[in-house]
Amino acid sequence: MKGTLLHWLLTRHITGEYAESFKQMCTHKSKNPHEELGSTHIGKDQRDVQAIKDFVKEQCQDPFDIENVPDTLVNITSGQVASKEVEESMTGVPQKGEDLLNQFIKERLSIEKKKSFWYPIPKTAVVKTFSSMKKCISSDKD
Repeated sequence: MKGTLLHWLLTRHITGEYAESFKQMCTHKSKNPHEELGSTHIGKDQRDVQAIKDFVKEQCQDPFDIENVPDTLVNITSGQVASKEVEESMTGVPQKGEDLLNQFIKERLSIEKKKSFWYPIPKTAVVKTFSSMKKCISSDKD
């Protein structure tokens, strides 16, 4: 504790100089301000922010809007509605996980062990997600 207080007392004049220099730098009006501080650049930044806000409001699902809950699965960032195949695959994930856990416990942790605890777990079926709905165009010219 004493070392910290001593350090503070010995460096107080330096931190005061830093604070004063920073204050002068922030309030100093230069003839040639940085290009990002110009009115043109600031206006462009404000238009860009407004364009992003408009896109989010128009195109994306509000995850906190409990009044307008969609009937189907919707990607909250893109607003894309899930296909029937993707919806069935994703809604079945919790049950598939529970089934795999029960199978693991039965085969490896129960009294009637069929497999060693360290035996590799087989690969499960691939879950279809929104990314599997993306259409890809082949670049192959043939």
